[in-house]
Amino acid sequence: MTYVPDAPNTVGFWGYKFDQPKAEVQAAAQIVEQILDRVLPVWRTAEWEEAARQPMWRHREAAHRAIALLEAEQELQENLGSGAPQLDASTLHPWVWGSVQGLWGSGHFREAVGAAARAVNAQAQAKLERRDASEAKLLSDAFSTNAPVAGTLVCA
Repeated sequence: MTYVPDAPNTVGFWGYKFDQPKAEVQAAAQIVEQILDRVLPVWRTAEWEEAARQPMWRHREAAHRAIALLEAEQELQENLGSGAPQLDASTLHPWVWGSVQGLWGSGHFREAVGAAARAVNAQAQAKLERRDASEAKLLSDAFSTNAPVAGTLVCA
């Protein structure tokens, strides 16, 4: 982006213009948006002060914030982190991630966790061919070291 000052003897006609063709900027924005969604998930709705006459000001603001966050990530983790393991949700089993990706991506975390639990339960019931138990009882019976009881569990 390049600043375009007022023309001589005018006031208020300044602005900014793209240094690259608009189509190239838009194509690059597609990639940048995916990075920002991962690094700074609230960037699209954050209440930041709007920059005057700057196209794509939200992208620029988010990019500056994301770069600062990425550069300080290790230091922040060492000083503020919980020490808990990090998990990339997309590496979860397809039963889980496939059923909750949309909810998680839209920020509905509680609903996503509940949906993941229901998906695992439904798949376990189907896999074990058992609809008379669910959740703790189902998995407790499935992983029990006791001998199977006729009519309660079918092992595939």
